[in-house]
Amino acid sequence: MFVHKSPSTPIFANALIHCQNVDNNIVYSDQGTAQDICIDEYMNAPWVVELVIKIFLLFGFIFIVPLILYLGSR
Repeated sequence: MFVHKSPSTPIFANALIHCQNVDNNIVYSDQGTAQDICIDEYMNAPWVVELVIKIFLLFGFIFIVPLILYLGSR
């Protein structure tokens, strides 16, 4: 269920255009440059949104469906 199968994969060229105004001279010792972090966030954003949507759908099926069944049987 939590497998990433996005129909539109982010394109690296678009990530470069999106992050071109971020300074590439700021270096973090454990994460790379500020531009690297911006590109990582751009490339992972669709996956995070899909994961949140799937979690809400899972909670919906776990709680809402039994509630509807209960209210329908009364």
